[in-house]
Amino acid sequence: MRQEAESLEPLITLDLHSGVPLYLQLAESLKRAIDLGQLRPGDMLPPVRALASRLRIAPNTIVRAYASLQDAGMIESRAGAGTTVTARSHAPPAQQEALLREFQLITTRLLHAGVTPGTLQTLLQELTTSTEVTP
Repeated sequence: MRQEAESLEPLITLDLHSGVPLYLQLAESLKRAIDLGQLRPGDMLPPVRALASRLRIAPNTIVRAYASLQDAGMIESRAGAGTTVTARSHAPPAQQEALLREFQLITTRLLHAGVTPGTLQTLLQELTTSTEVTP
């Protein structure tokens, strides 16, 4: 499935006044869309100039965001073929550990907020059955 620049716009959050560089905000928005399955392996990202034009930001900002995602192994750019979301089987061990620590922190906060363990188990079961993971 090909993603067009217009369909990416709702997935991208940019705040010009946040103090966080735009390329990092863009990269994080795209990472989130990939992690949530809104962008799937094989999806085409728009060309740099097209996305820059649609978002009204400098093309170099898109280049830096795409480079960051490529370094993380989330996208692949090939001359003449464009930029696509890659199929990732799993995150590197260090990233898995960081995500598990984050999960533990959030779980603890939810429990302290009054969410029952049964509700968390149900939610986790729903997420694991509905989230598509490529082997």
